[in-house]
Amino acid sequence: VEDDVSTPEVMMAFYRRLYPFKAVFAWLNHQHGPTRLFTHREFAFTLPGDVYLRYNSFSTSEEMRKQVMRLNPSRFEIGAIYNARPRDKKTLRAGALQPLQRELVFDIDMTDYDEIRTCCSGKGICKRCWGYIAVAVKILDASLRVQFGFKHILWVYSGRRGIHCWVSDVEAMILTDEQRKAIMGWLEVIKGGQDMAKKVNVRGPQNRAALHPSLRSVLPIHLVIFTLMISQDSCSDLSK
Repeated sequence: VEDDVSTPEVMMAFYRRLYPFKAVFAWLNHQHGPTRLFTHREFAFTLPGDVYLRYNSFSTSEEMRKQVMRLNPSRFEIGAIYNARPRDKKTLRAGALQPLQRELVFDIDMTDYDEIRTCCSGKGICKRCWGYIAVAVKILDASLRVQFGFKHILWVYSGRRGIHCWVSDVEAMILTDEQRKAIMGWLEVIKGGQDMAKKVNVRGPQNRAALHPSLRSVLPIHLVIFTLMISQDSCSDLSK
């Protein structure tokens, strides 16, 4: 019988022994001493029984660590930076607490490739189909650096079947919702959603005979990797 890694005992051991509170603080805070990038940032906790606690904020990484150890959440989410400390929300007038900044985040999930991967589907993951995620990481990372000039990019395993990309450049953190959608639109080559016919647009908007500029600069990357993936004959399921 496989161990349930989401039990309170396992989560407590994870937070006590493995979770890098100081490293997460340094990454979010951008400096050694606490700044508004950390003290005014919202953290949301999910507790047993589907209890969801929003508007938590902390002054230091040690304060955050103690709260996490006390609550032992099954998961917690890192939110935006506000104009005031989120934990003071109840003392502010209605609507006064407003988000000001947040990282530009991309979420890539293995199930996004169910239409094209032939080795696994759903929750199944093997070395071969994980190669699609590897291709996506290399292409998106190159696009963000070359086409948009972003430098502070962090790739994090989502803990399930995918990966997250966090862009922490100041220029990225102050983007409006419309600007974020514009970046997504520029990078998007597959349109549609669940149970919808997917439409792939790899041609440039001005020249239908030319490859879209968002793909042109990274073409050598995915050609090499996809060639390697196609050459793989075996499938070793990592989910078993």
